[in-house]
Amino acid sequence: MMMPESAESPIKPCFVCIAAKSKPCATFVSSLLSSPTSFVALFCLLALLLCDATRVSADGNADLLPVGPVTATARHESVSSKTDAALCELSRAEAKARALAAMLVKTPENRAISLGIDQELRLALIDLLCDESARVKLPADEPIEPFWTDAPPPPAPRLCEAEVTIIPAADLERRFRLILQRKEILDFQAQLLADAHELCAAMEEIIDRARRQANENAASRAFDSAPRAIEDALLEKAAKLKALRVTRAALSPSEDGWLAMADNMETLEKAARDYPENALILTLLGEMYLRRDLPQLSIETSSSALEKKPDMPRARYVRALAHWRLQQPALAEVDLSAALGTVQGHEEDKSMEILLLRSRGAIRMLHDDEEGMCGDFHRACVLGDCEGLSQTRAEGRCLPENATPDAAKREVQ
Repeated sequence: MMMPESAESPIKPCFVCIAAKSKPCATFVSSLLSSPTSFVALFCLLALLLCDATRVSADGNADLLPVGPVTATARHESVSSKTDAALCELSRAEAKARALAAMLVKTPENRAISLGIDQELRLALIDLLCDESARVKLPADEPIEPFWTDAPPPPAPRLCEAEVTIIPAADLERRFRLILQRKEILDFQAQLLADAHELCAAMEEIIDRARRQANENAASRAFDSAPRAIEDALLEKAAKLKALRVTRAALSPSEDGWLAMADNMETLEKAARDYPENALILTLLGEMYLRRDLPQLSIETSSSALEKKPDMPRARYVRALAHWRLQQPALAEVDLSAALGTVQGHEEDKSMEILLLRSRGAIRMLHDDEEGMCGDFHRACVLGDCEGLSQTRAEGRCLPENATPDAAKREVQ
C-alpha cells in the first residue's frame, strides 16, 4: 500500500491496492481518517454553548467575553541572582492566573462562559479565547540611592516582576466554534492550568523555606546566600513552568482537527526535555512528529506519554495514526480499541468516542472486516454521527434486513 506524501492531515492513504472498493468509497475512508472536525456529536455542555456562539459580533467581541484587556501583576523578592529569571517566570505565571481570574469575575452572568461549567473549565475556556502579552522585569543589580539624603539607604529588596495582559482574540468566534468541535482541547488547557498552579505552589513553598533558612542564619533581607539546593529546585520548577507556558502557546484548535500549531516542533521538543514526566506535552509532541511525517518518532513519544498516563485516549489515537502511516493497521486497531475502552460510557468523552469509532471503522473497512466496520459506524450513529453509516449503506453495505440502499441511507439522514 502506498503511503501519503504529505503529513499535514492525520491520514490520507492511497487506496490503489483495494481495487474491490469504489473510488467514492476510498475517498470516504480517507475523509473518515483525516477529518475529525466534521463530527456533529458534541458533549452535552458545549452543545448548549453553541447557541451563544451565534451572538458573537463581527469584531470578535460580544457576549462571549467582555470587550477590552485585563492586566494583572505579580512580583517576588529575589532569592539569589542565579534564580532571578526563575522567579520572574513564577511571577509571570501568577500574574497570568490573576488576569484570568479577573476576566472570569467580569463575566459571571455570561451564559457561554458560566452555564454548567466548573471554574477550572471556565478559566480554560477564557484562556483559549484570549491572546496574551507580558512584560517581565528582572531586578536591578544595585538599588538606587535617594539623592536627597546623606544617610545610607536601607537595604532595598530586589524584585522579580511581571505584568500580563489578556485580551479577547480578534478571531474569537472562530476559536469558540473550533473548541465546540474539539472538547479535548478544553480538557488539555484545564490540565495545563492545573499543572502550572501546582508548580507555582511548590515554588512558593521553596521560597518560604529559603526565607526561613535565611532568617535562622541572620542573613540579609535579600537572601543572597540561598543554598544551592534551593536554587536548583527553583530553576528546575521554573523550567517546567516555562514548558507549560510555551505548550499553551502552541495549543490551538484547527479546522483539520489538530490540537497544536504546525510550526512548534522544536519548541515542544525543548518543553518535553524540561518536563519529561508531563504526558500532555509528550502527546502534543507526538502529534507534531506525525504532522512532520516522522511516524516512528511519533510512536516513541506517544508511547512515553502512555507510560506516564495509560488512560490518555488522545495519545493512543495519535499512536494509532502513526502505526497506520507505517502500514501497521493491526497495531493501529489495537490502539483505537484500547482508547475506546477508556472513553465508552462517559458522556463528556462522546466526541472522542465518535472519532475513535470512525477511525477504527475505516481501518476495518480497508481489511474487509465488514461486521466490525458496520458495528463501529452504527455505534457512531447512535452517538450522533451517522456519516459513516450513511455512506456505507449507500454502497449497499451495513444494510438492515430487507432494506434497499436508498431507504437505509434515508433512515440515518
